[in-house]
Amino acid sequence: MGTQRESTNPDAPGPDPRRDYRLEELGQEFDRGYNPNGYQRKEKVAAVAKCPTCHKEIPLVAETEEWEQREDATWEHVGWGPATGVCCDNLIVEMSNGYEVYPLPPKRLEADLD
Repeated sequence: MGTQRESTNPDAPGPDPRRDYRLEELGQEFDRGYNPNGYQRKEKVAAVAKCPTCHKEIPLVAETEEWEQREDATWEHVGWGPATGVCCDNLIVEMSNGYEVYPLPPKRLEADLD
């Protein structure tokens, strides 16, 4: 059996919520193991961006977004998705020519759901 490639799979749930990374970890990769469906999950501190609201430097983290199937039916990491970070209700995304900033929707409180 040869190897197959697959891009982002909605049936491959991510690992536990992303941990807080530090700026000093720039360039480091973190192996998060395999999810229940056999997909390897990795994260990498890929860039640093300045929040447009508070001007604090924040790490942008890329996650596994492409896999290759191995002989043992597991899916190994082979490619990264875009590096992203959140600060001051902004989603900051690394692009090939810089950064894009997208406002996140307001958080709903439990009381708003009643």
